Amino acid sequence: MTGRIVLIPFSPRVAPGLMSAAAWRVVAEPGARVHAGDEEHPILEYLDDLDIAIELIEGEAEEVAEELLAEAAAGAQVVWLADPSGGDQRLVHALGERLAAG
Repeated sequence: MTGRIVLIPFSPRVAPGLMSAAAWRVVAEPGARVHAGDEEHPILEYLDDLDIAIELIEGEAEEVAEELLAEAAAGAQVVWLADPSGGDQRLVHALGERLAAG
């Protein structure tokens, strides 16, 4: 099985808990590894209501990127719940650099 990483963006201008149907399907898919970088992320309470497990990964962007890529390389569907304040640019950049480097 080939893994993948799905980044789900959020905006502070959108009501907490509001995601597209496609995003809800991704996080609810059996076996999905759903991650966030902050235990105060506004979507977490809604995922918890649906018994969707969320794993917090804290650390520098490069460390988080390595962990997400390792899980995907092992065949997992990895979901990252992006910071609504836009604080994940460094993570996206770190993922892009590692993927481009092969």
